[in-house]
Amino acid sequence: GLRRTPAVRWMTRPGAPGRLPPLFPSGAGLRNPKPMDEGLPYASLVHAALREKEISLKQILLKLNEQLYEETPANIFVTFFLALYNLKTGELQYASAGHSKPLLLSAAGNATYLEAGGMPLGMDDNDFFATTIEVQKVKLAPGDLFLQYTDGLSEAMNAAREQFGYERMQTELQALRGKGADTVLHSLAQAVEKFTGTRLDQPGPSALSDDIALVCLKRQGDV
Repeated sequence: GLRRTPAVRWMTRPGAPGRLPPLFPSGAGLRNPKPMDEGLPYASLVHAALREKEISLKQILLKLNEQLYEETPANIFVTFFLALYNLKTGELQYASAGHSKPLLLSAAGNATYLEAGGMPLGMDDNDFFATTIEVQKVKLAPGDLFLQYTDGLSEAMNAAREQFGYERMQTELQALRGKGADTVLHSLAQAVEKFTGTRLDQPGPSALSDDIALVCLKRQGDV
C-alpha cells in the first residue's frame, strides 16, 4: 500500500514477507532493505543504530554488518540502501550495501541510473566490507525525482518469463516526467501489473517470484 511523509512516498506489495517499510527519522532518512533469507529479525538493529543518531551513513552500515556477520548463519545476508535527504538544499547522501541502483528523473525528463555497489550486509567482516562501501551524493534540483526499489520490480516476470527489466523501468519513468511521487508509484505498479498479469494489491503470497517495494522522493520547488 501507499504511505507518505511530507517529502517522501513509498509503496510495498501487501503481504510481502521479509520487507520493512522505509524509516524516516526526524525528516527524510531512507532505508530500503532486501533480506536474502526471509524472516530475518534485523529491524531492531536498524532502529538501535538510528537511535544513537549516527551522522555517518557508512558507520551505520558498518555497525549493522558487524552484528549480522557475528550473529547470523553464513547463508544469511542482506542488501541494504540507506540515504539522508536535506530538505533545505535538496542534497541526498546515500550508501548502498549491494542494493539496486537508484533512478534519478530530472525535471527535463532524463532518467539515469546512479552509482550504488557495495557488498551485502553479513557476507564478510568489516575489514573487507568497509572497503566496498562508498557514500555517494546527488543534489536534486526543483522538479527532480529520486526512485529506489527492490529487485522484485526489475525482475518481475510475465508469462513468457521475460523480466520487466532495467530498460523498461527507465522508459516507464521517463514517461512520467512532471508527475508527482504518488502518481509515479501507482503508474509503475500498474505497469508491472500489466506486464506480469498479476495484481499487486492482493493479500497473501504473491504469484510473482519476489516481493516489490518502491521509495519515491520528489523535490517540489525552491525552499
